[in-house]
Amino acid sequence: VSVVDQLRMMHSYNMHISTSLLSNIAMTMMQNCKDLFGGHQQYEILVYNADSLFLNKEHKKAEVVYRKALSWHKSMPKNLKSSAISPEIDLLHVKFRIYECCMIDGNEDSALEALLRIEERQRSVKVNYALAKLYQARHLRRNSINCYKEVLRSCPLALDCAVELLRLGEHPNVVISIMNVGCNIDWLPSYIKAHAFVISRDFSKAAVAFDVLHKSVTLNRNLNILSDLAYASYMAEDQSAALQHYKSLHMQDKFWLRGMDLYACILYEEKMTEELDKLSTEIFSASELHSEPWVVMGYQAITSEEFTKSVYMAAKANQLDMFSVQAFLLKAAGLAGLGEVQKALVHSREAITLAPHRLDCYSKLVALYMTENRNNEALTVAKSAFETIGPTPGTYVLCALAMMPEPTSLERAAKLVERALSLDPNHRSAVEMKSSILYRQEKYTDAIKFLKSATQRFGSSSLHCILGDCYFKLSKLVDAVDHYNIALSLNPVCKDAKDGLSKVNKSDRSEFDSEQNTSLEREDEERMTTGSTWPHDNPWF
Repeated sequence: VSVVDQLRMMHSYNMHISTSLLSNIAMTMMQNCKDLFGGHQQYEILVYNADSLFLNKEHKKAEVVYRKALSWHKSMPKNLKSSAISPEIDLLHVKFRIYECCMIDGNEDSALEALLRIEERQRSVKVNYALAKLYQARHLRRNSINCYKEVLRSCPLALDCAVELLRLGEHPNVVISIMNVGCNIDWLPSYIKAHAFVISRDFSKAAVAFDVLHKSVTLNRNLNILSDLAYASYMAEDQSAALQHYKSLHMQDKFWLRGMDLYACILYEEKMTEELDKLSTEIFSASELHSEPWVVMGYQAITSEEFTKSVYMAAKANQLDMFSVQAFLLKAAGLAGLGEVQKALVHSREAITLAPHRLDCYSKLVALYMTENRNNEALTVAKSAFETIGPTPGTYVLCALAMMPEPTSLERAAKLVERALSLDPNHRSAVEMKSSILYRQEKYTDAIKFLKSATQRFGSSSLHCILGDCYFKLSKLVDAVDHYNIALSLNPVCKDAKDGLSKVNKSDRSEFDSEQNTSLEREDEERMTTGSTWPHDNPWF
């Protein structure tokens, strides 16, 4: 029985432990008896041993043995090199495995060097794909584009490569022409153009395009498209639509992960505690190896004011995905809850660095500065958001929010909110901000007129609270109580509504007391003028 033949057989059957044991013994035999195996067989033994180490996750040691196999192959006579080698252990396999070992160890330079040693004409699809990613990470745009195009010529439906080409600046029509799949796949042009809208940050058009795709006969109820639609809606500042799409996504697949961290954030902001509790219970059974379940659990912990736990969850999410924007925002929220605002500011800035075109990252940082009464810095961040993202309803509202603490800036803030509403009359944050400004300016009648119209469009507890406050200021207590109760029905934990009701109760009590005092004073005056005595001065007995 040949040792090498047995190694080939066990390797082909994926018997990795058996291969590891026998290849290790064979390597010792090679060292002790140099003429026992031929040059070709010695190369095979080294590769089989390296493969077993790689599959056992001993990547550094595997890399050393792979490089030793390459050196051995170079020293082999030409007549032996020309003999057939199985594709499973040929030079292409060895060089690509060296690349994989280097990437796992975080050594991208050596990984790129390993791939570049493969001649261009011998580069397979997976080699070009790996090169494209490495070039893209190094901002070598032209090289990356060429490699992605090579991949698409062999695999025209590699959709992620098509999206990366769009991200690198290629026109959608160019990408579609490279894919060249004919008329059988009629949804492809619309799919590419929808992603082009996302990359050009025209999220409103992207949401419309994904919605059309999602409702089409071919792609109806496709979860990837629905996830893209939810994200585009969120980035288009339509949080209510994003909430509904993410809710539908989770209902269709309880184990779906992509975007669930953002869904948890929306549930937390909307104070939908029961839904968030349910989501955290269901999604954690899906996977512990992805960042999304940890972020969901972190937001659930914040609702219970378990801030230390939320920070731990965020740190765990960051370990699994160092580019998770939501993990950084969660950690900032948890640290702020613990009173460590300076550390929270650092993590909020990190989120902006990772996602400079996400408005919510700037909003969280502005909110942190405002809690510290650092209003000038808050306004600077808001202006930075406006410059980076552009004039959207959300950026106008954020600038207005940063101006709110200064009474002298209220008029400027009101003008910015009007601009936001001119772009989108149904922008909820802009509606809430205008209501708050009118209340601050003591224009209660104007605020009530505006809010009556707004509350018919939005079932928002905050709007009903402001409306209740306006009625309270005008001493219309019955109307105030009605709207505070509506706010509580929409959000049972609404603190503003509870405070409003307690204000009304105190006002009622004080009015009753003042009425009682007034009646007693009048009675006293009457007795003084008539000369009559008090009852206790003339007892009945």
